[in-house]
Amino acid sequence: MNIIKKLAHVSMAFLGALMPLLLSASEAPAPTLSITLASEGQQLQFDKPSRLSAVVAAVAPYTTAPSIHSYPMYSRLFSSAKQSQAEQLKQQVLTELHNRLEEDESYQLLINEVHDWTVGYRELLSLDQDVFRIDASLDPMLAGDFDLELIEPPSTIEILGLVNTPQLLTWQPHWTASDYIKQSVRHDKGHRSYVWIVYPDGHITRSGYAYWNNEAASIVPGSVLFVGYNSDKQATIDLEQNIAKLIASRHFY
Repeated sequence: MNIIKKLAHVSMAFLGALMPLLLSASEAPAPTLSITLASEGQQLQFDKPSRLSAVVAAVAPYTTAPSIHSYPMYSRLFSSAKQSQAEQLKQQVLTELHNRLEEDESYQLLINEVHDWTVGYRELLSLDQDVFRIDASLDPMLAGDFDLELIEPPSTIEILGLVNTPQLLTWQPHWTASDYIKQSVRHDKGHRSYVWIVYPDGHITRSGYAYWNNEAASIVPGSVLFVGYNSDKQATIDLEQNIAKLIASRHFY
């Protein structure tokens, strides 16, 4: 009988020690989700993590921008938690450009452009509801703070990099990168055969545009053509790819 009492006493003592841990776990605030609509100056709060598809559905009534369902490729989702990664990449690029100034003063053109960009960590996720329906793995659970930029579909394409003046050109159906570059004044150090294409959904490609290697890549409204250096050295290509990533990660608001 004494043994039973002792066991009961030990069990109660153990539970008493464990109780604060159980309470602290149950009282800990659940992860939440916050979506800031920069274009509308509004913020949506979710009391628990939510699927991307649910966020897209919830956002639509709160914006006067063109429907997120109609133009999903022009929507940009930025993670506040990963902002430091975007700033680190920008600083890395600027440092590399400054290091190259001694060998070529034309790098100042790129320094001036990159310096003025406000960048964030863009999540390269499709915001197209049809994509969610086709493949559930592309509908991740979101938690934390995000900025969602809903961009009105533009009617222009932008040319940046080694051109005498950055330009906005009116988008033309069936035009390729070569057609647009012919309308700009390329810097004499600019690549004569390849150009970086940054699409509105954030995807990037290095595409041939010269007579001998013209890939006739499709250019959609809102795309950016970034003219890099007339060099095929891997270090230069890697640097330019990082610049293209920054272009895709620019904030519009």
